[in-house]
Amino acid sequence: MKRSLSELPTYVYIDGSNIRYACKDGLGLDLNYKKLYKYLAAKYPNLKRIAYFEGREKDDSEKLNIFKKYKNYGYEVLSLDRKKYVAPAVYKKSKCKKCKTINNVRVLPKTAKFKSNVDVYLCSEMMFDAMKIKGAAHLLLMSCDGDYAEMIKKLLTNFPNLHITVLATPFTKPVNFLSVRLKEMLQYKNYRLVDISTIKDRVS
Repeated sequence: MKRSLSELPTYVYIDGSNIRYACKDGLGLDLNYKKLYKYLAAKYPNLKRIAYFEGREKDDSEKLNIFKKYKNYGYEVLSLDRKKYVAPAVYKKSKCKKCKTINNVRVLPKTAKFKSNVDVYLCSEMMFDAMKIKGAAHLLLMSCDGDYAEMIKKLLTNFPNLHITVLATPFTKPVNFLSVRLKEMLQYKNYRLVDISTIKDRVS
């Protein structure tokens, strides 16, 4: 007898920063992580883990307190320190039409970006779980990031007993919404895409 997804061993992976901003910017939805945990635990009684991934600055005590709260709810919080990357200012040579002088004109200012590469961390955890799972199982990813598409394809191709669900915002706008790369994979038999707005009242 074919088992429903709710009966399968289920592993949940949450790209915290991505899904939070996507829900907020795209749907006006503030995720309530206590409600979200209860929803997932009720829907998937054979829940094995709910892993929450997000980067942080080393001395961000506010973020650490949030992570502590999430752990108390039942999440496994996996975090990496954000590293600072500085992009130098960009200059372009410009010739004055009147005096013929060559000048350096700044076209882009110096910028600093912070990255933690938690998507790589999430991928490694998801791949490791897939390799150790015996039999049919369900992996659920909460993210709108198309960078996960290739990993999902590899998992579906190499582990036919796996079922993968992506829980994300609808694909309606280009910024902070569902990547078209995740939408294009619906031809895979064991792949599902679920609109998070359909459970809005349960998780906000």
